[in-house]
Amino acid sequence: MTKAGAEPAGAGSEPSGSGSQPAGAGSQPAGAGSQPAGSSAEPAGAGAQHVLRRSPAGEGTAARHAFLVPIKSFEAAKGRLAPDATPEARRAIAIELARRVLCSLPRGSLVVGDGTEALRDLASAHDVELLPFPDGDLNQAVAAGVAYLAGRGSRRVTIVCSDLANPADLRRFWDTGHPRYAGQIASLTGVLIVPDHRFEGTAVLSVPTQVSFRFAFGPSSLLHHVESAHEALVPRTIIFSRALSHDVDTLDDIMATEDPELVRLAGLDGP
Repeated sequence: MTKAGAEPAGAGSEPSGSGSQPAGAGSQPAGAGSQPAGSSAEPAGAGAQHVLRRSPAGEGTAARHAFLVPIKSFEAAKGRLAPDATPEARRAIAIELARRVLCSLPRGSLVVGDGTEALRDLASAHDVELLPFPDGDLNQAVAAGVAYLAGRGSRRVTIVCSDLANPADLRRFWDTGHPRYAGQIASLTGVLIVPDHRFEGTAVLSVPTQVSFRFAFGPSSLLHHVESAHEALVPRTIIFSRALSHDVDTLDDIMATEDPELVRLAGLDGP
């Protein structure tokens, strides 16, 4: 296992010593059809620091490197904030965080989730594709999304959690015009993991679709994903990015961001 320092994705070199790669990216989701997104306009009132000019990934890159964002139901999102925020505030925070993530990814990325109106509207507003998966199991939804993208020819899928407070650095993964573009990400043979700021969970996970990989988002997912890479006989790289690693689960997470919009949505800016 290779662990780089504080540099975001692409800073370190690929670890040596990969094993054989089992074929097959998993089964296709039953009855999962794609819904093309509509308008590409950003939603009104978006904070300027999180609204970015977005374009499709570079020609050729898009065919082999796709992005997937699994999104839990907004109605049940951010349960760990329940002692400190109302259901309406938790829903608003979840939508705002997901909006920021989608703003930082190329058009045509894939969202997988419950297919409710709120999620359909968000996908349409950000020109991403929605793969409805009403089951509710996050890891099954991720596996369904990866299988769907593999069936469309993607050789690598980067899975991005929808609750990152500062996701702008995701552009390094796909934007060829970025001054620190990490082009080698698309051609990696192994698994790339960006842990959360507690170094327990997984903020970003990039996997080759040619291997059978067990997704384990949830408690201690960092350890589980390292184990999954070992089971799949592929090299794994762990990198730590201060920006990308800051997911939001608790009130302390919100306060640590010092983000006025998140503080406002949580109702913490009053007297």
